[in-house]
Amino acid sequence: SGYRVKRNNQYGDEPVVPAAAPAAAAPAEAAPAPAAAAPAESAPAPAAAAPAEAAPAPAAAAPAEAAPAPAAAAPAESAPAPAAAAPAEAAPASGGYGGAAAAPSEAAPAEEAPAPVAQAAPAAAPAVQASGYRV
Repeated sequence: SGYRVKRNNQYGDEPVVPAAAPAAAAPAEAAPAPAAAAPAESAPAPAAAAPAEAAPAPAAAAPAEAAPAPAAAAPAESAPAPAAAAPAEAAPASGGYGGAAAAPSEAAPAEEAPAPVAQAAPAAAPAVQASGYRV
């Protein structure tokens, strides 16, 4: 087990065994629903043990929290997904994720020719002495 898969050190002429389909995906999706119901069932138990003044507050808060959730989920299911924006030809070099609009950059100034600089004539090189090696 573990997160790494063992390498397949076999020859290529051996039959390939198909991998088993993960059957745990469906039970994992069903598991959160009972877990979400468990806190709701456990909340009235402490409220029943508490004085009568504290009991109505959790009971009143639970329906208020449950009501907005279905109302918010219903428009999301019925509304069509927004159309995705067309991708740009080149990604910006800003290092961002591209979600924010880039500010328009200022126009670059026109290039100018380099200004001539007055330079002194190079001095004459000193005489070179032979090293003694044959060329």
